[in-house]
Amino acid sequence: MLTGEVLWVVLLCLGFSTSAAAGVTTYCCDASAERAYRQTLERLSLSIVSDDLEQGAWKQTRDKALEARVTHQGLSWYRSGGFIRTIDNGDSHDDRVSNHLMFADDGSLLNHPVPDGFSISANDRLLRGMGGWFIGDVGAKLAFSLDGDSRRVAFTGREATLGRGWKFLGFIDDREGFKQMDVRAIDERIEARRFFADDFTFGVYASTSHP
Repeated sequence: MLTGEVLWVVLLCLGFSTSAAAGVTTYCCDASAERAYRQTLERLSLSIVSDDLEQGAWKQTRDKALEARVTHQGLSWYRSGGFIRTIDNGDSHDDRVSNHLMFADDGSLLNHPVPDGFSISANDRLLRGMGGWFIGDVGAKLAFSLDGDSRRVAFTGREATLGRGWKFLGFIDDREGFKQMDVRAIDERIEARRFFADDFTFGVYASTSHP
């Protein structure tokens, strides 16, 4: 007979995509998935860091301002060979996201020679989970990698494909933790598709050692 905790885990796995081999549980694609992700973070012995890109160092990235690296709440956001920017959400405000959206700019005026995307570093800490909202070109596919390994986060093609509305994508590393995360747009065209992101929540180990 299943205990309550085991039953909860079974129900969670039935409701959300799971990559057991990689040791990462994924959550997609709406507000209910975000709630499940946050509830799981609360059950773990982690520091929970939320960032809506509105405060602190994010204020220097508005409109046409270009920043090579933004460090806020102990996490660093950057794009190799490019910049991090935030823009006003304009008239299309959605209650799932805040007033400013983040995207990476590779500095190219025309074609984009490298896939659109950005990186997040935990600096002297370990991350256990990441969740955020994404939107972009219809059909653009996102791929995540942890500490340079693209096989650990296993969203399906449908889950990682952007459409006409905001999509929540989150994951929790069930074993190792990670110090750095990359998210990239995968595109068959020469120039990469641009996408935007907002309202992130992270589960963070207090130090580089596991609790």
